[in-house]
Amino acid sequence: MALFVERVGEMASEKTTKVILAAAMVAVVLGVAGYVLVFWHNYQGCQQLEADAARNGKPMSCADIKAAAKAANKQ
Repeated sequence: MALFVERVGEMASEKTTKVILAAAMVAVVLGVAGYVLVFWHNYQGCQQLEADAARNGKPMSCADIKAAAKAANKQ
């Protein structure tokens, strides 16, 4: 009987470990996906800002546009 109880405890421990590892993997995947989504969103925003500046006859890089906006907000 003691051997049976010991085996059940080992199985529960293995299952708990697997569940925790799976949850950790999901958390890592979601974190990476979030990072990629934010990067993509910022990239798309810069592309839009550069296109708008080019349409207005003042082609500028995203860094220049952000610097100008930051300077305008300081005033």
